[in-house]
Amino acid sequence: MNSTLRSEVKSFELTFHKTNREMVIHSYLPHIASQAKMRKQENKTIKVFTVDYENMYNINDIWKPVTPDHPATFATLAMDVHQKDVILKDVDRCLQRRKYYRKVGKAWKRGYMLYGPPGTGKSSFIAAMASYLNFDVYDLELMELRQNSDLRKLLLATANKSILVVKDIDCTIWTPACWSSTSRRQGSTPRRPAASWRHWGSSRRGGKWW
Repeated sequence: MNSTLRSEVKSFELTFHKTNREMVIHSYLPHIASQAKMRKQENKTIKVFTVDYENMYNINDIWKPVTPDHPATFATLAMDVHQKDVILKDVDRCLQRRKYYRKVGKAWKRGYMLYGPPGTGKSSFIAAMASYLNFDVYDLELMELRQNSDLRKLLLATANKSILVVKDIDCTIWTPACWSSTSRRQGSTPRRPAASWRHWGSSRRGGKWW
């Protein structure tokens, strides 16, 4: 932290009567901490992170952020009203059950598979979900990775309360269609992904998973 920023850091001193010690420690301070986290989340600017392959060995700089300019929200998303309502209720239920997931020892996460040709609204859906949750987005291309250790490093470097988008997940199972499609897009012979990534599953072309 430079001297300018250091001079702007402020602090407060809290004093209270010792008879209120239990209330302050177990009620007041946790409430202040939760409110501070809530305010920070509300004022956060959503960012989209892409992999910086030149810094693959530096876990602190492995993801490169940009500020997105996508206006999509669930209010403007062209989607069946009933289906939209089902998804939003499902997301809200997952958000409310974070403590339950921790209690039973399961990872607090939710996944959706999006598939279809370009222009069918996959990216708009992701942008709307990020806007609704106020979560950052991590954009991951599995085809660019060569080994499982790189994938683990990328996942460890993602932040909590974020959306992970895995593109072309069907190409984790190598097929002639994937070879042809990727060759045309990259203009060269694509690299074969690690076989052990097949547990990610498959989808139609253009699938995304978060």
